[in-house]
Amino acid sequence: MTALFLGWKGILDFRDLLTQGLRWTVGNGRSINFWTFNWVFPFPLSNLLNDSQKASINWNDSVADFMTNKCWNKQKLLQVLDHSIVNQILGIPIPVCDQEDELIWGPSCNGNFSIKTATWLQVQVALHYLQSYKNHNSGLGGVSTQNPLAIIKWHPPPPNFCKLNFDGSVNHMNSAATGFIIRDDNGQFVVDSAKRVGSSSVPTA
Repeated sequence: MTALFLGWKGILDFRDLLTQGLRWTVGNGRSINFWTFNWVFPFPLSNLLNDSQKASINWNDSVADFMTNKCWNKQKLLQVLDHSIVNQILGIPIPVCDQEDELIWGPSCNGNFSIKTATWLQVQVALHYLQSYKNHNSGLGGVSTQNPLAIIKWHPPPPNFCKLNFDGSVNHMNSAATGFIIRDDNGQFVVDSAKRVGSSSVPTA
């Protein structure tokens, strides 16, 4: 049963990784949800909104709703987004012909999935959460950031034992994540997992 559970967890974790790596390229914009799909950044635009903004937007907006005559409708974009984000969108070309939107693998130069780029993405996500953890704990007295090597140093368990390390972090928008890794006494990887846990506080995460 444990092996089955870990196998299912691995599938769910891989699904989350795919969700983060998949990205839309803009064609006619009709197939791309403006707020919930990854098309400007490697995350949805809704992640940049506060709670009051989220309550006022139309979640059914498509990217095509912000185009006029195959050009970006800048005024409409500025009604819902900051100038810096709008400038990012204005830099995305819109095809002259009526072209379908396309879903690609964002971390790859050619848009095709590979284990190498998936591993790179997983490392980037881990570094992001580590940096968020350090930012939230610096100056609080609980964690010293003067010697980062002391933070990441790993000590092996006794012979024939495995060691579980786990951690959690919260970013500036109170979005929390947690993860763990198990290694044997030789430091060899056994299993790991990480997931978002929604809105939370640093102690809870």
